[in-house]
Amino acid sequence: MKDQILQFIKERDHVSFIELSNQIPGFAGDYEFYNLALENVVLWNGVSKEAVDALKYLLSNSLISVEEVDPLVYLHDGYLPTLPTATVAKSYKTAHWLPIVFSCKRPI
Repeated sequence: MKDQILQFIKERDHVSFIELSNQIPGFAGDYEFYNLALENVVLWNGVSKEAVDALKYLLSNSLISVEEVDPLVYLHDGYLPTLPTATVAKSYKTAHWLPIVFSCKRPI
């Protein structure tokens, strides 16, 4: 799955979780993807364990990166989570959704 995700992000750039869920077979599931560096920051719910593992691998090996985006990106893609939206990347007392997109690291 990681190869499919990486290829899709390379082709499209600035890819949302919705796009990945719609285009990558097996991406959607029952897991949540968190920002482990920030308490109570959910990046997306409804991903498979395989998708979580693939994204962790791609991120930890700097093959993809994340960028915070306006929630309207997700509204345009057809779905907004019911969690409150994180207005800044910080820890929260309760669960908040931080809208992000994925892109490929650019060579320096």
